[in-house]
Amino acid sequence: MSVSFDPAVFEAEVTLGLLTTDRLPSVAQDVLEAGWDGPGILRMAILDAHSSQEIVQTIPHVMAELGLRLLSPKEAGMRLAKRRAQAILDSGENPFRHLPYFYRLACLAEWPDELVRLGLMEDRFIDPDNQDERQLAVDALQQLLDSHSNDAL
Repeated sequence: MSVSFDPAVFEAEVTLGLLTTDRLPSVAQDVLEAGWDGPGILRMAILDAHSSQEIVQTIPHVMAELGLRLLSPKEAGMRLAKRRAQAILDSGENPFRHLPYFYRLACLAEWPDELVRLGLMEDRFIDPDNQDERQLAVDALQQLLDSHSNDAL
């Protein structure tokens, strides 16, 4: 089984608080399976998922062992938003079901200009199968990818 761990995604999710402490031990296990190692990673991997305080205390050690840092909320939000936007466009999937995700990211990222259109788009949609509305969402995804944010995919 191939474990898919992306340090850049982890870095952004930790920054925005998207990973709950009860999930972090299993994420740390994925990190180990993906080939990273270190005392902080190992410690987090063996902690009970309900040991919130201990898990929180290991986060800085895990981040350091992975060579990661906390990002600005905008940088983290834009990183995750651009990755999701690219995945939606690549798959040709209807973007409607992802709009709540972009709203949440926009909130957590403190409403960067580049995310406002997508973040508020769900309020404008009436029919997720309407081709005009779908095209508006696709255009907003492309505009997000074309924005000149400091963070690449």
